[in-house]
Amino acid sequence: MVTGICTDLEVQKNYLSQAKLSLGIETRLIPNGTSGAVLDIGFAIAGILSSAWGFKVEIEATRELYRQILKELRKDGEIKLFAYSQGSIITCNTLVKIKERLVGHGEEATWKKLAERISITTVGAAMHLWPKEIKQINSFSLEGDIVTKITLPLLKIYQKLAGDDYRFVNPQVEKFDGPKEQAHSFTNYLKILKERLQ
Repeated sequence: MVTGICTDLEVQKNYLSQAKLSLGIETRLIPNGTSGAVLDIGFAIAGILSSAWGFKVEIEATRELYRQILKELRKDGEIKLFAYSQGSIITCNTLVKIKERLVGHGEEATWKKLAERISITTVGAAMHLWPKEIKQINSFSLEGDIVTKITLPLLKIYQKLAGDDYRFVNPQVEKFDGPKEQAHSFTNYLKILKERLQ
């Protein structure tokens, strides 16, 4: 599980506990070292514009996720990734880096086999362009979520520059009757996911 901006380690651990309790799933936290709103937003923008920039500025989270996914190469079974907000950017950029490494070393078949095993769930996602080989992506957005409202049209434009290696994933928009400022709340997203997983 990778979370978003402006969340220190304690908040991230709290999110992890909420996810385990609400969804009844076992997951591990990929710590996302955040640096305050201004830098975090800058890092998120860098990650949207370039996977290489994103991999460099989010060193802690991308490298840890990179290591954890590569450990799965010699195993079988589904690899489930869960990302909230900026965590979707980190997850995407890590997968792009893994693809570059494997394909660059002549292991395209290994990458395709790995991609087939990966399933991604995102909530309040800031990233909507994903490596085309990954087919199992479920993206949820609450009505009025400011992050999705900003990033969705931007990435639709950017898709033309990204090329054929990516596919665009539209989030499933869920009705939200609460205050608009709570539409990006992790807790509110867990409520939606719990309903969908039942």
